[in-house]
Amino acid sequence: TPENEHSELSDLDIRTAGDCSTDDEHAERVTRLLCGSNGVAKGIHSAYVYHTALTSSFIPAMNWFLDNLCFVINASLVFPSNAGKYSWASAFMDFQVRYNRVIFCICAGNEGANTNHYVTPPGTAYNAITVANSTKDAYIRNKSSYEVEKELKMNKPTIAAPGTGVIADKNNMLLAWTSFATPIVTGIVIKLLEEAPALQLFPEAVSAILIASAT
Repeated sequence: TPENEHSELSDLDIRTAGDCSTDDEHAERVTRLLCGSNGVAKGIHSAYVYHTALTSSFIPAMNWFLDNLCFVINASLVFPSNAGKYSWASAFMDFQVRYNRVIFCICAGNEGANTNHYVTPPGTAYNAITVANSTKDAYIRNKSSYEVEKELKMNKPTIAAPGTGVIADKNNMLLAWTSFATPIVTGIVIKLLEEAPALQLFPEAVSAILIASAT
């Protein structure tokens, strides 16, 4: 925030855009998990945050990240009305990964306990790293979305990460959503690129490494 009241984020150059005028507690929590002083990718210099509640802002947001040369993107974004389907948002992200070499980490959604338990777009993009929420016992949490329509012939989610019982805000609240599992994976991706920068050109290799090295 402008007052710099959150010490975990005080060393970060945080640049923001979007169409919401209020502070976004969700974005703050995700940023803390990803690159705060106790985050997975702690030590990076800057973070770009686009805050919106409008599905129509999806393409402007992605274009803003690309204009600012952000090629590892973490997204808490769901289109539940198209759960399990390959939508325009999925196709858009497949294009960005393929042609702009973006590494796109996206939450699977929290539809697991519903009748329609499917992963939500754009997590149904073939080239996206779609993250489910796992418990401390390494099981996918019951509310975490899973599977897609069979005709898509894809295994989704791509991977699961700890997202249950995490502490990600100043009030020490215990949280449990795929949105808080995703920055764990995104942070690992950033650390991987620090070790092997050439992987930035090969998002498919990054995804393969994550899958092959997961338990």
